[in-house]
Amino acid sequence: MERLNLDLSSTDRLKSLKTNWSNCSAPEIDACFESNTREFRSGLILGKFKEGTDGKETTEYKNFKGNLETYGNPDKEPTWRLYLTLGVDKVDQGDFVNIFFELVNVTKDGTNKESEAIMACYGISKVLNDSYEYGAPELIPNEGKAGMGVSNDLVRLLSNNWLRVPPAARSILFYSTQTEKGPENLDKRYVVRTKRYFINKEHAKIMHDFIKPDSEFRILFGANPADFLMDEDIFTPIIEINNSESAERDHTRKQVEYLEFVQACPPFCGGGDG
Repeated sequence: MERLNLDLSSTDRLKSLKTNWSNCSAPEIDACFESNTREFRSGLILGKFKEGTDGKETTEYKNFKGNLETYGNPDKEPTWRLYLTLGVDKVDQGDFVNIFFELVNVTKDGTNKESEAIMACYGISKVLNDSYEYGAPELIPNEGKAGMGVSNDLVRLLSNNWLRVPPAARSILFYSTQTEKGPENLDKRYVVRTKRYFINKEHAKIMHDFIKPDSEFRILFGANPADFLMDEDIFTPIIEINNSESAERDHTRKQVEYLEFVQACPPFCGGGDG
């Protein structure tokens, strides 16, 4: 299995992933979520951070957790933004959707136009067929332990919604309308494709407090028609953080946390329309 790492921080690699997603036609987006045998992909396995020796935390893990702590603090780094970003890997076997964490620092010029500097990226270096899950995902029971994320029942509902989407209609789940001022101060509306999903500071703090060096990460694909009322984008990525190994050693711990992300960018990018 691939391991979460920092390989995506390469500028060329990152630009390629994002450009491939932006340039995909609607049929190509549909195909990115479907295997060569026409199976419907239901989730992306990101795996774990590289394992340290004798249970020690690796540099990659400490870097990720430290960034979550800084970003999740409401009094620090107000210009930082954390996203789940959509990309596409183009390899000999076909096109594969790739989703990764992206931390950016946002600055504004005198006209309030935003620009970004990439701080860090976390994901897997290359997505292939065996990076995916197929069919309804198996969810880990939490045995009544309270958590800060969403319930297993909601995750199951959103996942099943995704699996029921007609094969030729997946691409429309990623579109929203964006509004900006046009001539004579009139509103101008146009259709935009989602590029990423904003992770707010509260969710970042939950992640920071929950993850362990042996945590395993999955991105489950969901669809929530209710999101149409907020930003029209219906695709809902769900992060699963699985602490089953550490929970076996400490039975008071919650085994898994599920966090859903519904703030699609564009149009809503956590402070701007970027």
